[in-house]
Amino acid sequence: MIKVQCERPFQFRVLNCEPISRGQGEVLVRVKRVGICGTDFHAYRGEQPLVTYPRVLGHEVAGVVEDVDSGASPFSTGEVVCLFPYRSCGNCKACLRGKPNCCRALDVIGVTSDGGMSELISVPESQLVSCNGLDLDQAVIVEPLSIAAHAVRRASVSNGDHVLVIGAGPIGIAVARLAALRGAHVYITDLRRDRLEAAAQWCGPDHVNVIPGDISLQVTRDLTAGDMMEIVFDATGNKQSMEFALQYVGHGGRLALVGIVQDSLCYPHPEIHKRELTLLSCRNALREDFQYVIELMRNKKIAVDGYITHRAMLCDVKHVWTEWELSMRNMVKGVFEV
Repeated sequence: MIKVQCERPFQFRVLNCEPISRGQGEVLVRVKRVGICGTDFHAYRGEQPLVTYPRVLGHEVAGVVEDVDSGASPFSTGEVVCLFPYRSCGNCKACLRGKPNCCRALDVIGVTSDGGMSELISVPESQLVSCNGLDLDQAVIVEPLSIAAHAVRRASVSNGDHVLVIGAGPIGIAVARLAALRGAHVYITDLRRDRLEAAAQWCGPDHVNVIPGDISLQVTRDLTAGDMMEIVFDATGNKQSMEFALQYVGHGGRLALVGIVQDSLCYPHPEIHKRELTLLSCRNALREDFQYVIELMRNKKIAVDGYITHRAMLCDVKHVWTEWELSMRNMVKGVFEV
């Protein structure tokens, strides 16, 4: 079988290995799709502090069940599944309080342990989610959409809220679409016009308002009758943007940081205090977020077209990776087919 390993920063190696068999108490999955996100690009460049090398990347994974203990498993051979890549300890305070997504000892498959850039993977049942009713293209984007769903739920977006999303990457546009589905008045902004064009196409102009460039504070006041935004999501991973995002939040509002930056953030306390601001970080997703996204897809509330924009075969990873990374124009989500 083919397996792609990141040997060290800036070096992929395509390996021909003996096919693996199902581990004890596990499910063997034939991988069909692997989505690529910013974490993978950072890992390739050696900029992801949790990744050690060599590492098989890939945490956005969809495939079909190849082998399973049919007498004891809820999964069946041939079933479409996606990977639930977060392994939590189950014993720390976060886990016991229903927040395994931020477990103290969290392991993320494809980041801190080997992932799905391989023809076959064997994982515990707990690391899979059934995607019955979805095709493989839908199944592979369940994970990134669930990240957005978790952020929207954590920020308590509700009908009539004014919501600003800063950053129109794959997570940002998903946050915008999911917030709109909750009945919010949603605005999304980005410095890159191609990303905003993709956002307008995928989210739909009837649901999400696109604002090019840096949105001014005056524009925000005009849109909200002077009250500013109830909720602001920053999905940029940019220090300057994440710090300035506070200025868009109205009194009593919430600032949700979906992106992450390897730096310290600084906020003026008087601005936080007078707003009685709620500052939220949003990490990973829960199973209920996966199920919510799957149900939206089954009901045709979220489309694949316009979200998956780039495709290649996994065996060609070394040829297309740099091209994808350097020519990101019009790219929302790249997917490798296996």
